[in-house]
Amino acid sequence: MRSSRDTVLGIVFFGGIAFLVATTIFLSERVYGRTRDVAIEFEQALGLKTGDPVHVSGVKVGYVREIRFSEPQNSSSGQVRKVLVTAAIREEDQIEIGRDYKVQIEYASVLGGRIVAIEPGFPDQGRVQTGPGAPPLVGSTRKDPLASLGDLIEENRPGVKAAITEFTKTFEAANSGQGTLAMLLNDAKTRDDLKAAVDNVAKVTARLERGEGTLGKLLTDPKIADDIALFVDKLNRGEGVIPALVNNKEWVSRLDSVLKDVKEFAEKINSGDGTISKLVNSSEIHDRFVKLETSVQEFLDKVNRGDGWLVRAFTDKQLGDDVAQAVRDVKEIFATINRGEGTLGRLVKDDTLIRNIDRLVRQLSRSVEDAREAAPIATFSSVLFGSF
Repeated sequence: MRSSRDTVLGIVFFGGIAFLVATTIFLSERVYGRTRDVAIEFEQALGLKTGDPVHVSGVKVGYVREIRFSEPQNSSSGQVRKVLVTAAIREEDQIEIGRDYKVQIEYASVLGGRIVAIEPGFPDQGRVQTGPGAPPLVGSTRKDPLASLGDLIEENRPGVKAAITEFTKTFEAANSGQGTLAMLLNDAKTRDDLKAAVDNVAKVTARLERGEGTLGKLLTDPKIADDIALFVDKLNRGEGVIPALVNNKEWVSRLDSVLKDVKEFAEKINSGDGTISKLVNSSEIHDRFVKLETSVQEFLDKVNRGDGWLVRAFTDKQLGDDVAQAVRDVKEIFATINRGEGTLGRLVKDDTLIRNIDRLVRQLSRSVEDAREAAPIATFSSVLFGSF
């Protein structure tokens, strides 16, 4: 009784699978319409199964109708059997295969699934016949990405191991409070500084997006962009001052002459010719400048310490008051003179006193002249009467 039940379950199970396969083929043919078969030969099927999609240049144009082994073939390593895949491709696309075609079994995604990917190449450089009686296309398989990653890790095992070791050391140091990463993880000030820096960057970015500031206007203001484009366009057309300077042979010649003069001037300085060269290259002048700098520094030090009469003139309040009083007295004297008061004031302002002084000076002058004229007579009288 139990055996008959198992038989019935087996028939139902396999019947369901057969029904699904038939339905898949039937629906595929209904979806793709009329198709033509293209035979493709692979070294291995890589888990490809009937019903998997066929892509041409990334476009789904058919499905895998059949997978079987080809006839045994002789090779240097003995007889081998390859996998013969029959791909059903819809006829309405009229796909032609060139001699530089490529066919691969690829992974549909990292999670699994397979597709047959056909790159038809360029038929104008020679076509390949497909269909009944034509030799099968030769395809290849692409490795599983995870397997490729495993192979890469295996090939670079020492480097991967060293990298893992370094990462381990870094995290151990961070856990023990050492290194930059530990500071970022454990030091509150460092975290705050980093957060402040990130906030500042966010604020700057927000200002740029709002078009604030010079850089923000450059990035967001269409008028500035248009002005820059217009300026560049003028440069390309040779308009404006800059292209004129660049294209003007006279200006270029002058600039070349100036550069030559600068070069000669620098060479003279390096060779030791001229006053500037002596200033640059003379050790004696350098020593003098050093002494002058030292003297100036000493003077400034004295000023800072409050030494000397000049510093007292600026810092001593009593001396400053005395100087101010002297200035006021001198000012008062000049004011008195301007008012005509006192002897100096009368001399400056009183015309009568000036005339009297002038008359006195003239009288003195006449007296001196009279005395000078009477001098010979006095001398003669002295000689004459002196003999008696």
